[in-house]
Amino acid sequence: MIVFYFLQLAALAAAAAINDPLLNFGPFCGTPSPVYNNGTKATSWVEYFKELEKTSGQDGQGATDAWNANPGPIPWPRNSENKVVIPYCFTQEWDRKNIRHITESGMDKWIEYLGGTAGKDSGHAISFKERLDSEGKPMYCAPVKKYRDGWNAGIPYDTVAIEFMDGGGWGGSVGLTQNGKPWQNLVRLSDGFTLGGVLHELGHVLGQAHEHNREDRDTYVKVQYKPLADWEDASSIHM
Repeated sequence: MIVFYFLQLAALAAAAAINDPLLNFGPFCGTPSPVYNNGTKATSWVEYFKELEKTSGQDGQGATDAWNANPGPIPWPRNSENKVVIPYCFTQEWDRKNIRHITESGMDKWIEYLGGTAGKDSGHAISFKERLDSEGKPMYCAPVKKYRDGWNAGIPYDTVAIEFMDGGGWGGSVGLTQNGKPWQNLVRLSDGFTLGGVLHELGHVLGQAHEHNREDRDTYVKVQYKPLADWEDASSIHM
């Protein structure tokens, strides 16, 4: 039941995605303010979305639908064994060498938080699995050394591509996107990565948007602000 709850949230996402022309979908965690077609920079994503709504003909759709030009992300499917296996590959060997440990630590931590290994006792069906070849060696999303020059023909498009962008941004696509294109399911990590940041981006892959920003947040979540560092200083500013 947990997986369905997570993935139902994908339809509500104002989404976490990567600002990259190859991907054709919108903003993600920490993305700087966007630039209009005329070269001027918007003051915020809110402003940008309002302007987009006037000109795009999207008729009130959420950001996920607007960028994907399809019904948006969907839940990860169950296989013949009734399991939800989320496949992933690292873009290239260099990416795997840099971020494999912290990425897979984040995956393990999510499984721990969900109650343990998929099964009746934990109450969920989720697992992550790296794409391997017939010899058990890791398969890489990009077939050659030149960054993102095509897609490995041996890997289905529903695979989450995990990449390390030194000096770049962070991001995670929400849920599963199936539109016949590669690079639509993606986790991007950059320098300064932390386990908490990895958990955040993997949460998007599981189907969660920024849940703390939902209008109904306070119905389900009580935020304890006072234990936060510098809470007293911050609160005094607004008194």
